[in-house]
Amino acid sequence: MKKTLAILTASVTAIMICASTARAESLWSDKKGSLFSDFRAHKKGDILTVLVMESASSTQSATTDSSRDSANSVGPGTGFLFKNLPGMAYGGTSTSKGAGSTNRTSNLSTSLAVTVTDVLDNGNLVIQGERDLQTNEETQHLLLTGSVRPVDIGPNNTISSTMIADAKIKLTGQGPVGSRQKEGIFSRVLRLLF
Repeated sequence: MKKTLAILTASVTAIMICASTARAESLWSDKKGSLFSDFRAHKKGDILTVLVMESASSTQSATTDSSRDSANSVGPGTGFLFKNLPGMAYGGTSTSKGAGSTNRTSNLSTSLAVTVTDVLDNGNLVIQGERDLQTNEETQHLLLTGSVRPVDIGPNNTISSTMIADAKIKLTGQGPVGSRQKEGIFSRVLRLLF
């Protein structure tokens, strides 16, 4: 009996030592909150990811074709002074033609984390976010503002840019490549004069 008790005591001591040194990772974490919590942005200061997928295309064309013909004649006058003047005629033709067309296509695809800056009375969220990216002496600045409905936010806390009301998306760039895209001062002066 003493032998059995000694073995049992040794086993319990070994289990207690193992239990104090070995800890298993749980699948449940108190840091995540409730299983039923909603992690989508819903209050001021929350962060939301916007999937920007904008595409715009426009085409315009115009054609003008106009012409005008006129002809007039005047006979000799009356009276002593004017009856000796010969008759004369004059006429003219005016023609104008013109055509023009413009085509423009732009695409922007990126994702941007924005912050909820305000919650409106109807529950809609006002968002704003910006990002600066600098590569090879080129700086690109992306600014996005607008308002979203909380029901349009996906379960992974993302929303498409097409679901943003009053969206303002502005992408600007500065650097050697951007400066080459601008019209030179000499060309601008010529365009103003002619």
